[in-house]
Amino acid sequence: MIKWNLPLFVWTVTILILTWYPKIEMPDFGFDAQDKIAHFAVFFILGVLACRSFSKYEINRLAFAVTIALKYTLFFAVIDEVVQKYIPGRLFDPYDALFNILGSATSVIFFCKLLMPMVIKRRFLERL
Repeated sequence: MIKWNLPLFVWTVTILILTWYPKIEMPDFGFDAQDKIAHFAVFFILGVLACRSFSKYEINRLAFAVTIALKYTLFFAVIDEVVQKYIPGRLFDPYDALFNILGSATSVIFFCKLLMPMVIKRRFLERL
């Protein structure tokens, strides 16, 4: 059970540390959208880890597990941005929240279309 939940827990705590720290300077890669790409990528990874973690519990109900993962990541994506409004040196940016949400939603689609068939196949083979 721990091997399925630990990556999600560690990634969630990492996001909290990085986003709730008073002000972290991001390296400049030479284009303006790098902040939004980072938000998208961080929450994409969170979504995949959440889908992986929650699907382990609901072997016969993967759709339910994916729904729970989506709710978890979307809630976290919005709350994380809202809390930043109250942290010195941070601010609430609706576009950051939007890219958090897009990363979360895209990860669930990715999981459903690409990874879920592999999970189902693996679980079927485990039962043989």
